[in-house]
Amino acid sequence: MNQNTVTRLLAAVACTFAAAGYAAPPTPVPAPAPPQNVFVTNPATNPVKTTEAFPRTPVAIEARPESPYTVPADFRLVIETLVATVSCSPPATLASATLFVNTDNLHDLLAFALQPLKSSTVGTVHGGTLSARIVLEPSTSVFIRKECDDGRAGSSGAGDSTRLFGYLISVRSPSLAP
Repeated sequence: MNQNTVTRLLAAVACTFAAAGYAAPPTPVPAPAPPQNVFVTNPATNPVKTTEAFPRTPVAIEARPESPYTVPADFRLVIETLVATVSCSPPATLASATLFVNTDNLHDLLAFALQPLKSSTVGTVHGGTLSARIVLEPSTSVFIRKECDDGRAGSSGAGDSTRLFGYLISVRSPSLAP
């Protein structure tokens, strides 16, 4: 190793050690002074009531075409999540789920694609989840229909499901006023 290389190496090492101690330590910031006039308006002896006048009732609904769910009178149904799984036999490769409301008219509200989860020689299981915020009025019927891309409705095998998750809330609640 020549003298020039050793000198450069020692200079690089010296700069590295010097750089580590070069930065000054941070200056501490003093804590702010506590407020002088604090008024408690919710004392433990007389607390403010915090319960909702119109509580939300969580629901998990199995909503199939053969057994649609009807929103009870005096309530609105707020759907937040839709989940569907379906088994499709060959040659189907794609599957979808469609949310229907008002079963008298079969009015489709929205459709979402289902992803393949597991394949075998018997068929492919597809599944999907959709986050939404759908508000349905009292006496509205709702269900999810699953279809495979060959036009056949998905089977109702063991593992197939269609579920709606959300909550029921009174029609008198101001939080969902029309």
